[in-house]
Amino acid sequence: MKKMEQPSFTKNYLTRKVGLGSRAYLTDVFKGRKKLSARFVRPLVGTLDLEPFEAHYLEKKLLLETEYAKSPTVRDELLADLAVLEKSFRSMTLTVEDNTDVYALSLVYLSFFLFPQRQSSHRDLLKTLEILPAATIERSIQVLLQKGLIVEHDHRLAVNPEKDFSFLNAQYSVQQEAVYLQKSIAESIDRLPLLQQNRDEVVFHSSILTVRRSAYREFIKTIKQDFRTYHAELDDHNPDTLVRFNVQIYPL
Repeated sequence: MKKMEQPSFTKNYLTRKVGLGSRAYLTDVFKGRKKLSARFVRPLVGTLDLEPFEAHYLEKKLLLETEYAKSPTVRDELLADLAVLEKSFRSMTLTVEDNTDVYALSLVYLSFFLFPQRQSSHRDLLKTLEILPAATIERSIQVLLQKGLIVEHDHRLAVNPEKDFSFLNAQYSVQQEAVYLQKSIAESIDRLPLLQQNRDEVVFHSSILTVRRSAYREFIKTIKQDFRTYHAELDDHNPDTLVRFNVQIYPL
C-alpha cells in the first residue's frame, strides 16, 4: 500500500530509514526467517506514517515477537495493553437523526450493562434512570430497538450480543454535540455536592493556560488519543455503576 502511494517506498528506502544493516535482513524478517530486533520496531512503525492509535497498536504487536518480550512480566504487560487497544478498535458507528436525544440514548443503552445478563424489564429501567422522563426513556428504547442495539423477548429488553458498540466513536451532527454537551454540563452542576461528600470519587478541575497555538493543536491530537485509551481501560464488561467522563478543552 505504501508503495502504491509513494513509488520510492522500496525495500532499499525502508532499509535506510529504519537503519538496518542490509536489505537481506529486512527480506528475511518479512518472510519469517528472522525476527526483527526490538531496537528497529519503533523506526519501522514510524516510516509507515500511521494514525497515532494504529502506530501504538502495531508497535506493541511487533514487540511481542522480539527479545523485548522475553520476560513473562513484560509480555503480560504488552498483552494487557493490546487487550485495551483492541477493545477500542471494536466499535460501530451509529447514525442518529438530529431530533434524537443522544444524551438519553447513551444513558439508556449503557444502563443495560448494570443488570445481570445485560437485560432488564421496562419497570427496572425506569427506576434506574429516574433522572430522565419516562417518555424520553421509552423513545430511546424504540430507537435502540430500531438500530438493533437491543432486542426484546418475553417483555424483557437486552443488549444485542451481536453488536459491539461504543458511543465514544459515534458521529453526531454539530447540533447534537452541542445539546449533548449542554446536558452533560447541567448534569455536572447537579452533581457538584458530590465533590464535598466523596472527594476521592469525583474530579472537577478547571484551568486557563497561555499556549502556542501550534503546540496546542498537537496537544489536542494527543488528548483525543489518550481519551480513547482511558475510556477503554476504565470500561468494564461487568459494571456496577455509570460514570460521566467529560473532557472539555477549547480556546478562549
